[in-house]
Amino acid sequence: KKERISRQYLPRLAQLLNETSGRYLQVEILVNSTLQTSIVNPSDAPIPKPVESASITVLPPAFHPQNTFDRYVPHANNRLAYECAKKICAHLGSISPLYLYGSAGTGKTHLIQAVGRHFLEHHPYLKIRYVRVDQFVTEFVDAIRNRTDRLFRLQYRSLDVFLLDDVQLLSGKTETALEFFHLFNEIY
Repeated sequence: KKERISRQYLPRLAQLLNETSGRYLQVEILVNSTLQTSIVNPSDAPIPKPVESASITVLPPAFHPQNTFDRYVPHANNRLAYECAKKICAHLGSISPLYLYGSAGTGKTHLIQAVGRHFLEHHPYLKIRYVRVDQFVTEFVDAIRNRTDRLFRLQYRSLDVFLLDDVQLLSGKTETALEFFHLFNEIY
């Protein structure tokens, strides 16, 4: 029964919850096999009490603990990126986007995560998402395959801060790059 319910109703239920809440929520069907079932006359059934509030736990992005501004070592070939990242943190919402380009080992991931960590610590109410491009591509392909692309778009377009690492890996992935382009245009 759980598999049939999950297959038939879960995608639509998740879509409705996400559209209604304006957030990306992960929905899971749980079955309690210890519950007793009985037939109740509807007029004898207790009237459920209204729920005053509901809380949803959204896990914060996982940043490497060492990727902070304090532990970043600026030098000649990454100082401008460092200063721009710090400026974005100091002026939330007034400067965006930040695109970091450079060769391997210059600290791009460190800076992206330092920005995310700063926002997480100083503005915990923000909806923040940090993903690597390979994860973004996988989620996009899965959304197309499972026909949940509307949910995918809603998930990303409802974010306050979107941090995408290794953007250069989008090269050659035309459909995903196009989706990212539309997403980018809508956010900024």
